[in-house]
Amino acid sequence: MNLNLIPAKDSKALAYFLATMNTNQQHHIGYCGEDSEEIYDTLTNDFSDLTLEDSFMVAYHNDQIIAAIGIDVDLATGVAEVWGPFVKDHDLEIADLLWDQLKKKGQEKVKRFAFFFNKDNTFVEAFVKRHHGRSQGGDFVLQKLRSSSVNYGCSDLVTPFSLSDRDSFIELHNQSFPGTYFTAETILKRLNSVNQLFVVNDRNSSVIGYVYLEANSDYNEGNIEYVAVAESQRKNGFGKLLISKAVAELFSF
Repeated sequence: MNLNLIPAKDSKALAYFLATMNTNQQHHIGYCGEDSEEIYDTLTNDFSDLTLEDSFMVAYHNDQIIAAIGIDVDLATGVAEVWGPFVKDHDLEIADLLWDQLKKKGQEKVKRFAFFFNKDNTFVEAFVKRHHGRSQGGDFVLQKLRSSSVNYGCSDLVTPFSLSDRDSFIELHNQSFPGTYFTAETILKRLNSVNQLFVVNDRNSSVIGYVYLEANSDYNEGNIEYVAVAESQRKNGFGKLLISKAVAELFSF
């Protein structure tokens, strides 16, 4: 097979390829969306601290994209979230060729590569093992639709994050999610009108629980990125209150 391996240039074509692949659980990557317009918007406006050409490698055969892999690099932390590898025929050799080219572009800037793939995506699992990656656990994804939303009610115990919460929030986040894709400092830097952080405080005003969400009103979707309750405060209903608040906020957009 004659392959042409080049840095990403045609964002529209790449977004369409990624969306088509990512709707299949056997190819699915958690970092990547499933709507081509949303992916295109991310690639052109909010993807990586590197240029797109330094962040994505694409394989063409007969002028058609057959494989791609990208790294969403955060230069501040040295962490890169890996989009892919997406390979139509599950060819590990093609994935390796793309990976070798891509790593050269980011090897001096990236300390750690993070993968987030569907449990049915055995191809990427094999790829990660092939490159001596190690598992740090798994995640369950709950999809909730506005039409099926249940109103659990909100509580005055759940309040927006304030500067006085900073130190205890950072401590709880680091304890709950060591080595995760967003550090506590990264979350705080990302806060705005659609990326929101809510907390529950104890009597000493320390954060004993929190939920962090990101909404994308342009595409009518959003994610609860993190929810945590201090170990000593679990089974008191705080997690349910935090989730209820996050769902209510997301559906308010």
